[in-house]
Parts: sequence; structure tokens; C-alpha cells
Amino acid sequence: MAQNITVILKICILLCFVCSQTHGCHKIEKDALLKFRDNLKYPNALLNSWKGSSNCCQWTALHCDSHSGRVDSLDFRGFNLSTHYRGKLGLSALFPLSQLKYLDLSMNSFHGLEMPPNMSFLTELTYLNLSNTGLSGLLPFQLGKISKLRYLDFSDLEHLEIPCLKWLGTLTQLEYISLRGVNLSGLPMMEIGESVGELKRLQHLDMTNCSLVGPIPAFLINLTSLRYLHMENNSLSSELPTWVFNIKSLVSLNLRMNFLNGTLPAQIAALSLTHMDLSVNHLTGTIPSVIGNLSSLTYLDLGVNKFYGTIPSSLSNLSSLNFLRLRHNALQGNIPHWLSTLSSLTYLDLSANKLNGSVPYSLGQLSSLKTLSIWGNQLEGTVTESLFENLTNMQYLLLTESGLTLNISRDWVPSFNLAMLLVRGCNMGGSIPKWLSYQTRIEHIDLSRNSLEGTIPSWLWSTWYNLKTLNLSGNHLHGPLPSLALQNQLTVLELSKNNFEGNIADYIGTNLPSSLEFLSLSNNKLRGAIPSSISFLKRIENLDLSSNELSHALPSSLGNCTSLKVLTLYGNKLERAIPDELGNLQKLQSLDLRGNRFSEQLPSGLLNCKLLEFLDLSKNNFTGKLPNWIASLKNLRVALLRSNNLSGTIPPDIFRIPNLQIIDLASNGFSGVIPAEITELVAMATAQTSGERYGRYFIAYQMYYQKGFNITNKGNELDYSSIPAAFTVIDLSANNLRGEIPGEIGKLKGLITLNLSHNHLSGRIPESLGDIHNLESLDLSGNQLSGSIPVSIQALDFLGHLNLSYNNLSGRIPQQRHFDTFGASSFLGNVNLCGAPVNKTCSSQRSLPPSTQVEEEDEEISSWKSREMMMGTGVGFVVAFCGVGLVLWCRVAKYWE
Repeated sequence: MAQNITVILKICILLCFVCSQTHGCHKIEKDALLKFRDNLKYPNALLNSWKGSSNCCQWTALHCDSHSGRVDSLDFRGFNLSTHYRGKLGLSALFPLSQLKYLDLSMNSFHGLEMPPNMSFLTELTYLNLSNTGLSGLLPFQLGKISKLRYLDFSDLEHLEIPCLKWLGTLTQLEYISLRGVNLSGLPMMEIGESVGELKRLQHLDMTNCSLVGPIPAFLINLTSLRYLHMENNSLSSELPTWVFNIKSLVSLNLRMNFLNGTLPAQIAALSLTHMDLSVNHLTGTIPSVIGNLSSLTYLDLGVNKFYGTIPSSLSNLSSLNFLRLRHNALQGNIPHWLSTLSSLTYLDLSANKLNGSVPYSLGQLSSLKTLSIWGNQLEGTVTESLFENLTNMQYLLLTESGLTLNISRDWVPSFNLAMLLVRGCNMGGSIPKWLSYQTRIEHIDLSRNSLEGTIPSWLWSTWYNLKTLNLSGNHLHGPLPSLALQNQLTVLELSKNNFEGNIADYIGTNLPSSLEFLSLSNNKLRGAIPSSISFLKRIENLDLSSNELSHALPSSLGNCTSLKVLTLYGNKLERAIPDELGNLQKLQSLDLRGNRFSEQLPSGLLNCKLLEFLDLSKNNFTGKLPNWIASLKNLRVALLRSNNLSGTIPPDIFRIPNLQIIDLASNGFSGVIPAEITELVAMATAQTSGERYGRYFIAYQMYYQKGFNITNKGNELDYSSIPAAFTVIDLSANNLRGEIPGEIGKLKGLITLNLSHNHLSGRIPESLGDIHNLESLDLSGNQLSGSIPVSIQALDFLGHLNLSYNNLSGRIPQQRHFDTFGASSFLGNVNLCGAPVNKTCSSQRSLPPSTQVEEEDEEISSWKSREMMMGTGVGFVVAFCGVGLVLWCRVAKYWE
């Protein structure tokens, strides 16, 4: 009996032990987890359950094996965790978790921490996700020892360093890998291809935005299980490889934003794709009709390529298609009627092509359609409300500059509630239609250039409470500015080029929402002062009040708008000094105050605007010297200060601004010599054939702000909406400059326009001007230049405007190459010039420049010397011949005697 009791007790003890192991966690693992927790910073109460007295298997974010009680999963995704320290991420505390299979630390904030090198101790891991954590440093090659890994995600670790990727090929169990956003530019494409090509079980490969360069590695053909291939936003080039279409398992192909070229191969029909995105490449040719065989396709994007021809009718077979984007190609023909058969379509974008004809009203049968974008085509005809009657799900309607006329009954009640309506240039006419008042969800609306008349209706401000972007520019709206008492999240308000009049309300800055970033009231008939309340717009980045009748002084409170990047006030009647408070605008990139009545000296506060690229203070009444602090604006590209009352010498350091490509100091009172430092303008030292255009700012979708410039070029004042990077100008005309033109000015090989006219310059025209091969306009008129016209400038093949009139030039006018296209007006007032254009015959002495005359005189003397030598030799020969003949004659005569 006692023996039986002993056996029963042992069994009970064993059962208790087993139960403790089954339902509780191991102490060593609990201690490891608490140590890991102590190194973390986390939101309050998030890890409150992590207490030493409780069963860790019941803690938040982890899971234990039901049999062994060992921790097998940690999921901290999106917990907003961070750490108390710097260095390497303290994952070593987790190494006692020997049965850990699943570890997800994604979407946390471990910025500044490095990847731990000894993660290979987690030998049982099958799932590892460290994406969006901010981890940096070297990616440890020891990861190649975690042989059971199936899922590996390092997405968006942009500061991660990967010196080698060969270890990846050893993880032969991998089914999913994402390196999206990781910089792989230091690795050869061959190594990447070989490593990934070993992963025969791989189903998902995401190498988006990895700085890959060259052709798609052919080793990927070995990935016979691959279903998702995403390599967008790289620099992959060459034609689209046909072997890609031999991966029969492929269902999603995304190669957008690369440099792929050539045609789309017909082999694409062999796949069973559901998703294909080849947009933003250089693919050309016609869209192959075999795409219609991809019957499972739900998403197709071929936009921003060079496809031409018509939209193939075979696409009507894609009955499952819900997304179709063919924008920004060169497609022609009509919008197909058969599109109405794609009943699943929710997104249709055919914009920016060459489509013509009318819009088929059968599109109105696409009841699931949410987005219709056909802007930027060559369509014709009128669109009425009958097109939209059944489009009850429509949210985004984009018809801008399509050639269509939008003629909708003003009392129509639409069945949809739009979030975006862009109908710029759709010939709407009349007043702002009432049917728009039913669009209570509207966020972005562009009604510009529609010949709209009348006033802005009061319902507009109270109904569109979700409004973010409003563009009513280029219409005929009139009356005083509305109160603009808005409580929405408006960021863009564009009311320019209308007929609004009266004063800007004093309280405009408090009425407008604090979210406003762009405000344009330019080209109206507004009067009075700029309200000081404008300073309440703390987020305003672009303010344009130009071309009105605004007067008084500029409010100093404008300096409180510290987010300002573009301030445009030209063409008003603003006066007095520029307040020093403008120096507080340290984000300012463009300042345009031209054509006002500002006076006094240039404000020294502007030297704090270190980001300034465009400065236009021309056509005002500024006085004093040009301050040296302008040279501290190292980002300055355009400096326009013409037509003021500035005086003194030009500070040499202004020509050392590295990015300066346009400098216009014309029509002032500058004196002294042209500084020799003018040849140090770095931005003009080399010719640029292309490049970015400056002065164009993105405001919102389909909306750009064009920064206008008024520049004198080729003798005319011209308005430019933006400035090409290759456009360079030096204009120092109409001043009191003396001395010679710097002889090394030919170093400015990228110069396009040079105007030094109407000064008191003397000396010769530098020969080095012939080295500025891109020069298009040269004006040296109204000076005291002397000597001959350098023959070297005949080589300026792009020179289209030349004015050398009213100087003291002499000699023959060059006539070679295209120089004979310049008429007499280019040379007037030079009495000593001769040649065809001025109808003055050149004498032998006057016909050539002095240097050329000396050379020809030397040649003439040399020629005479040669002739004298030849004559002397001939005479000597005759004398000798006669002498010899006389001797022989005497001997013969004597013989006969």
C-alpha cells in the first residue's frame, strides 16, 4: 500500500512539473524578455503586462508554443518603440529564446542604431521583419547562417550598408525577400543576380528603389516559383528581356520608373499576370494586341512611355480589369466605345495623349468608375450631364485642357459627390454653376480659364468645408474680394487674373485658415495697403500680390511669415524702404519687387536670406552703393537691379557668386571699371545644352506656379515664365563705366547675352570674345571702343543680335561665315569702318586692320625680294650663257680658218 502511494506521489509531482512547463514560460526566457524591455522606450501602458510575477506567455506581443511553453513569436509591429541608448540594437538579450521562429520589429523608431552582428544565434527563425525601423550600419553576413528563414524584410532601411550579398544565396528556404529602399548601388549586378538566382523557392522579390543600374540580371530566370517581381524606381536599362516571360508562375510584374526601351514583346501573352506596371520607361511601338490574352489582368499601367498608334480593341477581352492607365504616350484615334464593356473598371486614365474625336457617351455605363482622366488630349465636342447620370461612384474627374466644352445645366443635381474636379479651359462660361454646391466632399477644384463671370457665390465657402485646393484664376470674376472667412483645411487659393477690385480686407490674415500655403491675388484691380494681418499666415510659402494697384509701405509684419519661399509683389505702387524684417524670411528663395516705388538703400537684412535664388529689385528708386553683402548669397542665380539710382563701383565679389547665371545692373549710375573678376562667373564658364528650368514651383496636382521674369535680351524686354539652366546674361549697359573690356572675358564660354552698351568703355574689342561660341547677343554700342572688329567673332555661329554702333571702330567689316547677315544699323556711327554693310569702299591701306596690313606688307616685300632674286639669277644665267657661247664660237671660227 505504501509503495502504491509513493508511485502516485511521483506521478503527481511529474504532472505538476509538466503542467508548469506547459502553461508557464521558462524563467530564463522571461528574464531575457524583461532585460529586452528595460532597454526600450515605449508608449504608456503598451507593455504593462510585462511583469516579473506573471506568466510571460500571456504578455502582449508574444506567443508561446502550446506544448513546450517556449516563446516562438514576438510581434512588435507598429508599437512605436525606441531605445535609451545608441550603438547596436540590443537583440542579444533575446538570444536565450532558442525556439524563436517569428520576429517582427517593423515600423518602430530605432534610428541611429546599427544592425546587431550576431543574429545567427536565432537559428530557428523563419520570419524576420526589420523594415521601417531606421536601423543602419553594416548588414551582417552571418544572417546567411539562419538557414530556416523563409521571410526576410529589410524595406526602407535606406542607411543600411550591404558590402556583399553572396550570403543571401545560402538561404535556400527563402520564399519572400524585400530590400525595397536599400541602397545596392555598390554591388555589381552580376553578384546580385547570382545570389538571388540561387533562391529556387522564392515567390516574392521586391528590389524597388535599390539604385540598381544596368540590365535585369538573367540569373532571375532560375526563379521558377516567382510570383511577384517588383523592381520599380531603379536605373534598369536595355530592352525588356524576353526570358522574364518564361517565368510562368509570375502574377505581378512591376518595373515602373526605369529606363527600359524597345517594344513590348509578344511573349507577354504566355503569362497569367494579374498586375502589370511598366509605366515611366522609354518603351515604344504600338501596344501589342496580345495583351488582350491576359484574361486575369486586373491592373495595367503603361503610362509615361512612347507608345503610339491606337488603343488595341483586344483590351476589351480583359473583363476583370479594374485599373487602366495609358497616360502620357502618343496614342491617337478616338476613345474606344468598347471601353464600356469593362464593367469592373474603377480607374481610367487616358490623359496627355493625342486622342481626338468626341467622348463616347457609352462611358456612362461604367457604373463602378471612380476616376476618369482624359485631360490634355485633342478632343472636341460638348459634354453634358447625360454622360454622368449613371456614374454614381465617380470621385475624380479630370478634363483639363482636353478640347472639350463642359455644358451642364446649372440646376442639375449630380448623382456623384466628387473629391477632385479639374476642368481648366473647358469653356464653361457664365457664372459658377450651382450644381457644384452639391459636391460637399470636394477637396481639389480647378475652374480656371473658363470665362466664368459674376461674383463668387456665398455657398462656395460654407459648402466646401473639405476644400484644400481652389483655382479660379483666368476668369472674369469681379466685385470686391469675399470675406474669405474659411474654417476648412485650404492650402491653395488661386484667384489671379480676374477683375476683383477694392481693398484687401484688414482681417484677411485672420479669416484665412492657418493651413494656407499658397495665395495668389495677382493681376486684379486691388488697391490700398497690404494688410499687416497677413503675418498670421504662418504656413504661407508662396504669396503673389503682383500686378495690382497696391500702395503704401510694405508691412514689417511680413517678416513673421517665416515659411515664405516665394514673395512676388511686382507691378504695384509700393513705396518707401524695404523693411529690415524681411531678413527674417530665411527660407526665401525668390523675391520679386520690380516695378514699384521703393526707395533708399538696399536693406542689409536680406543678407540673412541665404537660400535666395531669384532677386528682382529692378525699376524702383533705390539709391546708394551696391552692397558687398549680396556676394554672400551663394545660391543666387538671378540678380536683376536695373533701372534704379544705384551708384559707385561694382563690387568685384558679386562676380564670385558660384550659381549666378543672370546679372542685370543696367540703367543705374555705376562708375569705375568693369572688375576683372567678371571672368570668374562659374555658372557661365561652361556651356550647358540642357538642364532644369528654374522658377517653376509645384503647387498641387496639375498646378504649377510659374515665376515670371522680365529680362532685356537682344535689345527687347521679354517676359519669361521660367529660366532654362543654359540661359546666361550679363547686362551692365547704360551706366558710367570706363576703361577697357576685360581681355579674358572669353573665359565665359557659357555666356548667351552680353550687353555693355552706353557706357564710356575704350580700347579694343577683345579677341577672346570669339571663344564664347554660344553667344547669341552682343551689344557694345554707344562707347568709345577703337581699332578693328576682331576677325575672331566671325566664328560665333549662334550670334543673332550684334550692335557695335556709335564707337570709334575702323577698318574693314568682316564678311565671312554669317557675318554678312548683319545690316548697316549694327555698325552706324563708326566713320572709319568700311565694307559692304555701310556702303563704303575700303582703300588698300584702310581696307585691312593694322596687324593684317603689316603681315601683307611683309609678304609684299618678301615677294619683291623673291622676284629680284629670280631676275638676278636670270640675268646672270644669260650673261654666262652668252659668254660660253662666244668662247665656243671663237674656237669654231679658228678651226675653220
